[in-house]
Amino acid sequence: MRPHLQGHRLLMVGGFAGLAFDVAFRLVEPWPLKLVVDAVSRSLGATLHRPGPTLDASVQTLILCGAAVVAISIGRAISNYWSSICFALIGSRVAADLRARAFRHVQSLSMRHHTKASTGDTVQRLVGDVSRLQDVAITAGLPLMGNMATLVAMIGILLWLDPLLSLVVIVAGGVFVLLSRASSGPITAAAGNSRKGEGHLATTAAQTLGAIREVQAYGLEDTISSGFRSSNQATLGTGVAALRLAAGLERRTDVLLSLRRRLCWLAAAGGPWST
Repeated sequence: MRPHLQGHRLLMVGGFAGLAFDVAFRLVEPWPLKLVVDAVSRSLGATLHRPGPTLDASVQTLILCGAAVVAISIGRAISNYWSSICFALIGSRVAADLRARAFRHVQSLSMRHHTKASTGDTVQRLVGDVSRLQDVAITAGLPLMGNMATLVAMIGILLWLDPLLSLVVIVAGGVFVLLSRASSGPITAAAGNSRKGEGHLATTAAQTLGAIREVQAYGLEDTISSGFRSSNQATLGTGVAALRLAAGLERRTDVLLSLRRRLCWLAAAGGPWST
């Protein structure tokens, strides 16, 4: 990917600038609500030891914090939109360059390779695989850097606010990593089998349509359709298996997040600011 990114430095700078602002807005987004909750808690007689400014529970505080929430939301939306557009443009242009480069390479391969290789699989690599590479490396990979920066910064802020809550979050994150690693292998294998099945289907369709006159002349429509239907069902089965595994990981993650939320409430109940 790197040789194709060199011609898009300006877009990359714009995308990372928007991403940096998005991270900053994410970090300050919870603070107006924190100030309101702290102000109301103090007005009700709670003794708080949280870091941060002290505000009175008044209409002015509510209006000010509400306006801050709106301003932060607008700023985050603008920065997120800007970075998404920049990364989308980079991804589309790099994918186009990669697809053209791969096509030139395929044309330069020997006749021996083309005799053995599947036409449908080659087309899948040129069209589908390059698009998936774009999604992984550009559309998802570059914003992942911002998400990791946000995670590290938020953990730092949480450590500053309350070490006990930080411990709960870190433990939950470690469990999530273990669950992900245990599930990634079967999901990858199932997705690979589904990808091979799609390539086989594309080969069958390309060969049939390329020789449609012969197929119709010899009345082979039902025979070829039966084979295509069987391959299609097999591909469907592997695709469903991959989706089932991914859905299982999502549900385990939901349970983990729910458990972490309950533990956070328990930790907060015994935290240094409780009465």
